[in-house]
Amino acid sequence: KKTKTSSIMSSKLVILAMLASFIQILRADCVIEGATPISVTENASVCVPIDPSKGETEQQFGNKFQICLNSTFQVFECNEGMKYDVVSADCRQGPHRCQGDDGNSTLTSSTQATESNATSPPPASAAAAATTTSTSTSTSSVKATTTKKANVTSKPGNMNEPSPVVVPLGTCTSDKCKPPHCSCLNAKPNIDLSKAPMMVMLTFDDAVTAAYMDAFYRDLLVDNRHSLRNPNNCSIKATFFLSAANTDYKQVRILYDNGNEFASHTVNHILPDGGTKEEYKEEIVGIRELLVSEVMADETKVVGYRAPFLKLAGNQMFQVLHGNNFRYDSSISNIERKKGKSHLWPFTLDFPIPQENCPNGPCPTESFPGLWEVPLNAYTTDEGHCAMIDACIVANTTDDKEVVREKYRQFFKQNFKAFYSEKVPMHIFTHSSLFLRHQGSFEALVDCMKEINDLPEVWFLTPSQVLDWMKTPVSNDDAIKGAIPSWTCQDSVH
Repeated sequence: KKTKTSSIMSSKLVILAMLASFIQILRADCVIEGATPISVTENASVCVPIDPSKGETEQQFGNKFQICLNSTFQVFECNEGMKYDVVSADCRQGPHRCQGDDGNSTLTSSTQATESNATSPPPASAAAAATTTSTSTSTSSVKATTTKKANVTSKPGNMNEPSPVVVPLGTCTSDKCKPPHCSCLNAKPNIDLSKAPMMVMLTFDDAVTAAYMDAFYRDLLVDNRHSLRNPNNCSIKATFFLSAANTDYKQVRILYDNGNEFASHTVNHILPDGGTKEEYKEEIVGIRELLVSEVMADETKVVGYRAPFLKLAGNQMFQVLHGNNFRYDSSISNIERKKGKSHLWPFTLDFPIPQENCPNGPCPTESFPGLWEVPLNAYTTDEGHCAMIDACIVANTTDDKEVVREKYRQFFKQNFKAFYSEKVPMHIFTHSSLFLRHQGSFEALVDCMKEINDLPEVWFLTPSQVLDWMKTPVSNDDAIKGAIPSWTCQDSVH
């Protein structure tokens, strides 16, 4: 009788365990079907297993990844030569890394799959801030094979579309493209660069949350507890390329009221391949409308854009930007420094970009007069290069905080020297999730900012402020005297 009772209890436990597992799957945002279904949480990414029935080989594993968005998997493909990394959630040079920090395999074959480490909670010290997961790529682009329509319907508003673009003949030359409204790819400002200001752009992609505000943004950009100021004694500024999911607009308003810039990163963090122009407009312009309605932002100042995953969508994407009075795009990566060439200055898209200068295309083949491109020049490490700094492999996940801090401090200093030697505007483009993955990296960023802030010509500016200088280049001394209105303390605040 005792044995029978024990058997019944054992059976009940098995049933309860199976039921709990089934409930967990039902509650999952996305499920990978298989002999053992795998749950994947919202915004998490996993490598896509290969399918031998389609002729795919093991060598192709890591080329594709999928992200759980709105309870549906969206599948993306890295550019040629790139492989997916589930730890940093980006495409990168070199072999794939389809396993978590703990070494456990994640989707190691076409028949066996385990949940990506991207679904695991962050370290306890950072858990409160992890309200959104970064999924942008490095210098690569990605190709979406499934689509999701935006939740916001765009309205014409007060910013009417200009007349159709005209394609100029030939290539961009200085006699055809002259400042202040046109600048060729590879052109330099007409000024003695030794006397020019050194401009640094700090930007963050994706959501703004209360946790990120408390952990990073408030001290740096609101309360200025690190005592960082530009040479004219005005507060430093940053730019937020915003997407809607998890965004706390009360925090956005605080940052906006302190003069920081907000730009579009699409509503749903996706710009699908094959989408219509109207769908692209809903995604791109939709963020501007949300900022106007939720934050009372001035729509004429929401003029920047960065493509999700740095995935360009060709002419149609740029048509939406140009047709809705966006001033600049900041999605085109430039890896020429890795080839021994110079960094690129911002340039306009009056003339088509040679495809060899567009590693994350398709880039525009039409003319978009006056629309600026703020390129993502490559950062370099001993192991490779990246456009978003969180895509570079700088520290190991097993490093303690002080080791991480020192490695990132040297990383920032090394790359600052490369930009400073050419006086090309330096970009610090990242996702705040970097600071969660690598405890000590934020402190290293602040260390570097403090160090270079001691230089009399270093300014921390928004892309819009940099473009104001590009249109009318002035010396550092003249900038301090107020030659550029948007750089002054009064005009830099909304």
